[in-house]
Amino acid sequence: MTACMRSLLLACGLALLGPMTQAQSLIESYRAEIDGVDRRNSSGVQLSDLAAILTQDRANVHRFNRRQAGDTLDSVFSSREMRAQMPALIAQGGISASAEAALRSGGAPLLDVSIWGRSGTVSHVTVELANTRTAPAQSVSRLSDVEMMRDARRIQSALNARGFDAGPVDGQPGRRTRDAIAAFQRSLGTPPTGQLTRSEYGALTTGSPAAQGPSFDCDRASTPTEFAICGNPELAAMDRALATAWQTSDRPDDQAAWLQGRDACGANADCIRQSMQTRVLALGGSLPRAVSVTGAGSFSGVSPDEGTSTSASVAGPGLDAPRLYVDQGRIIGDSDDVARRLAMLAISENPALLDDPSTLAAFRRIDIAKSDPRDTAFRSMNAIEKEDALVAFRAKLIAEANATVPVSPESPLAVAAYVTTQAGDFVEGMGLSLGETVPQVIVQAYPYPVGSMTLILPQEIVAPLPMTREEAAAFIDRVNEERASGRMLRRVVWGHVTRIGRDESIESFATAPGSRGTPTTFIPTRAGLYFVPSGERSNVAAPIRADAEPVHVWSLGAAARSVSNNPS
Repeated sequence: MTACMRSLLLACGLALLGPMTQAQSLIESYRAEIDGVDRRNSSGVQLSDLAAILTQDRANVHRFNRRQAGDTLDSVFSSREMRAQMPALIAQGGISASAEAALRSGGAPLLDVSIWGRSGTVSHVTVELANTRTAPAQSVSRLSDVEMMRDARRIQSALNARGFDAGPVDGQPGRRTRDAIAAFQRSLGTPPTGQLTRSEYGALTTGSPAAQGPSFDCDRASTPTEFAICGNPELAAMDRALATAWQTSDRPDDQAAWLQGRDACGANADCIRQSMQTRVLALGGSLPRAVSVTGAGSFSGVSPDEGTSTSASVAGPGLDAPRLYVDQGRIIGDSDDVARRLAMLAISENPALLDDPSTLAAFRRIDIAKSDPRDTAFRSMNAIEKEDALVAFRAKLIAEANATVPVSPESPLAVAAYVTTQAGDFVEGMGLSLGETVPQVIVQAYPYPVGSMTLILPQEIVAPLPMTREEAAAFIDRVNEERASGRMLRRVVWGHVTRIGRDESIESFATAPGSRGTPTTFIPTRAGLYFVPSGERSNVAAPIRADAEPVHVWSLGAAARSVSNNPS
C-alpha cells in the first residue's frame, strides 16, 4: 500500500469519526490534579505514558484513597474494568495540546476530563487543561452543561443545605435538581429557569448557612460519604454533634480507623447515620435533638437523657434496621433477606452450585414453604413435567442471582457479630479473662444450603477486663444474676463487610487463619461487652440496639484498618 493511499484512508477515517464523535453526549466530567503519586504505578515504577498517568490518577482516587485537593470523584472509573479501558477511550477522544504539554512538564496540572457516550455507554474521553473552555456568549451568562456536570455535587449539596430538595448528592443534575434550582431562583426573585447563572451560582455556593452544614468544608468533600453528609441536613447535624463530642473527649487514637469504617458506607445514608450515632455515644456525646429544614425533610434525634434505653433492648425498626446480626455463626433477628442475598451471591459467583439436585431441591422447598407446603403441585406432575419445572426454577434462581447487588465499599453490609463469652480466671495485674475466643466467625446463610462469609475478628477483644480482684468478684456475681434472669454475656463487634470473596489487596488475607467459609473483607468499627437478652432459641442471643449500654468498650486500632498493596 502506497504512502499516498494510507494518507487517503486515514483522512477518510477521521472524516467518518468526526460526525460520530459529535453525535455523542456528555455522560460525566471530573477534575484531576496530577501529582507525583499519579506518575508512578502502584509498584512505584515511573510512568511516562500520558494515558497510564491519567489511569493511575483514577486508581489513586477510587481504590487507594490518595487524592489531591483538586481531584473530584467520578462514577465511571470507579471499577478496575473501566479503568483498564481508559487508555483506549482516551485514544478515541484525545488530549488537548495544552493539557499534553502540562502533563509532560512534570508539574501538577489541573485537568478537566470529559466522558462521552450514548445511552450510558462510554465511547471516548477528552482531556483539557482546566479553565480553558469558554461558554457560548449569552445575554445572561449561565453555567454550561459541562460546568453544571463538573460542579453538580457541590450545587446539590448547597441546595440541600439551604432547604431546597435536590435529592441525593450523586453528581447527576436531573429533574429533581433542576426543580430545586428553580425554587432557589424564585427565592432570589429571578426567573425560575432551572439553569443557574454565574451570579446565582456564586450566591448559592458562597455563604451557605454554616449552622446547617457539617463540621468540615463541603467544598473540599472528596468521598461519596462526605458528599452524602453535605447533602443531607440530618447527617450534617450528626457530624457537628460528632465533632463536638470528639473535641470534648479524650480524643482516642482510633479516629482514623473509625473514619475508614464510616467511609466504607459509601453514600448509604442509613449506614452513615448508624456509624455516626454509635460513635457520638461511644465518645460520650449527645445526639442532636432535632433538625428541621424547609423543603429538605426533618428528623428527630434523642439524647441519652431523653429516654433512649441504656440497657440492651431488643432492636426494632429504625436505628439497626439494615444491620445483619450473627450469634455463634447463625443469623439472628429478622434477617431473612440478608441470608437470601448471601445465597444469591454464592450462586452468582458459581452457578454450578445448582447442578447438585439436593441444593436445587432445598431452594425449592424454601420457596414453596408458604404457598404449597406439601408440594402438591410438583408431586402431581409426570417425570417430564418435573424435569421441565426444575430447569425453569434453576433459570429463575440464576436470574435472581445475577440481579443481586454485590457487597462492595459502595454497598456495604452492616454487621454485628456476637461472640460467646464467659467470665474466666482473675490474673493479678492484668484483670479478668473472658475465656477462650475464636479469631473468626463463619456465617452460614441458613436456611439456604449455600452462601457463607468468614469474619476475622479484632484481637483486641481477647484482652482481659482491667479490674481489681474485688471488682472481678462483684462482676462474676453480676454475670450469674443476669444469667438467672435470661441475659447472657456477649462480646459484640460492630462493623461493615465491604467484599465477599478473596481480595489479595487486603493484607489480612495473607495472614488470616484457614477457614471453611468464604473469605470476607470485614472492617470492624467498634467492639464492646454487653449483657444481651436471650432469643427464641436457647443460648442464642436476641439483637440489641447499637446505642445499648456496654459493660466495657475496646479501642480498635490496626484491626479496624485494611492495607492495600496491589497495583491498580
